[in-house]
Amino acid sequence: MKMMMGFRSGLVLAAFASQAVQAQPVTEQIDRVELNWSTMRIRFYGEATADFAQKGFGDAERAATEEGLLYALGSIPRVRSEKGLKNSSDAKQDTIAHELTKQTYVVNTTYFSDGKVRVDLEGNLPKALELLEVTFKSDEPQASVSAGTSVLVQLPQTRAPLFLPVVTSPEGEILYAPSEVAQSAFKKNMTGRWFYDKSPELKSFSGALPLTLEAKAEAGKIVVDKEEWLKIKAEHPRLLEEAKVGFVLPAVAKATSKARL
Repeated sequence: MKMMMGFRSGLVLAAFASQAVQAQPVTEQIDRVELNWSTMRIRFYGEATADFAQKGFGDAERAATEEGLLYALGSIPRVRSEKGLKNSSDAKQDTIAHELTKQTYVVNTTYFSDGKVRVDLEGNLPKALELLEVTFKSDEPQASVSAGTSVLVQLPQTRAPLFLPVVTSPEGEILYAPSEVAQSAFKKNMTGRWFYDKSPELKSFSGALPLTLEAKAEAGKIVVDKEEWLKIKAEHPRLLEEAKVGFVLPAVAKATSKARL
């Protein structure tokens, strides 16, 4: 468990400079829940305040962990609903939340000088967004391993990730969907991960021999050249069964700054 001491210091003034490319994972924030579409992790936190006369930081850390887990139990069903997973019963939604919290672990603890403790907890994003009514291609990938290491779908005009993207031809024919993925692969990558161009997460995922094609997002779907996609499917079917697909957004820029006390 990583620990970091946090202190609230004096006023910091920031002078903003020129734009710079920001290498970072693709994330989405829903209240206290962070969905990381690059690493396929879900993160949330719990907080508590140490009572030094009675307990101290140790018990406060445990209380913060419990508070975070209770928060997740109530929030995961709502996150699923916001992502369009509304067909499941309340009981199934609650079961998924409980199973997720059982597999959650502490990744960071911050102690503040005023006695507050924050515990960051992390779990598996595909588990949180598990599909309950879908027929996968197989339990495990069946096709033989190919020379390619990943399929990178470049989306230069897209600024935000799509949930469970379906890949279609320009005529609307579905070329790739959850039914093309092995169930074991979906638990790791869903139908594919999202990255900003030139990010370290993309470099790690893509491997030495990525296959690249350009696409565009239209009406919640990703449109590709049909012949290009079918060629990849014929020559590298295992990459699709393993969901070794990266959807690449243009690199974002942010203002750099020089801070002075």
